[in-house]
Amino acid sequence: MKGKLLLLLLITQKMAFSQVTGIKELTEWMAGTYTSSAQAKSDTTYRDINLVITPIWQTKDGLEHWMYVEQALSSKKDKPYRQRIYCVSQKGRNKYQSAVYTLNTPQLYIGKPDLVNSLEKDSIHLKEGCTVYLTYNEGGYFEGATHEKDCPSELYGASYATSTVQVHPEMLLSWDRGYSSDGKQVWGAEKGGYKFIKIVK
Repeated sequence: MKGKLLLLLLITQKMAFSQVTGIKELTEWMAGTYTSSAQAKSDTTYRDINLVITPIWQTKDGLEHWMYVEQALSSKKDKPYRQRIYCVSQKGRNKYQSAVYTLNTPQLYIGKPDLVNSLEKDSIHLKEGCTVYLTYNEGGYFEGATHEKDCPSELYGASYATSTVQVHPEMLLSWDRGYSSDGKQVWGAEKGGYKFIKIVK
């Protein structure tokens, strides 16, 4: 009986360890400064974009990882067109999710992740339906997407938006698209996702 209990304890510890290791790996890969300049040079339909993902609100249990995100044209880094907060968590074996939040007054936090870090969590708002669900696959990277039409969007006459993501150790592939109510794409890259290469960890 003691042997079975010990075996069960070891299995439980191993599962807990693999979960913490998995989420730790995902968030460490996500964090950093990225650029799509190489893609923009090879294909002029893509813009040269700067992406910065900074860990905030560190927790001791490691179950939730919060990250502040800024995205801007590389020529206008001081004027990001997107500022978000992600809450990344593990939901099962090789299953993760990244919930997306907006800030009340995003312009106050441009280039100031330390200031974001001092925010209370009631100062942000969940973007309902826009969570990205990820898995770790056999290719050795994380990939996922939003659920089909769950993420509302009014940008350029859109009805909903979709996001697909791949997270690699040194690269992040992100493809955001907006669609009208009849399923016609009205914004976002058409050929494929933006390829962001990590330049600072």
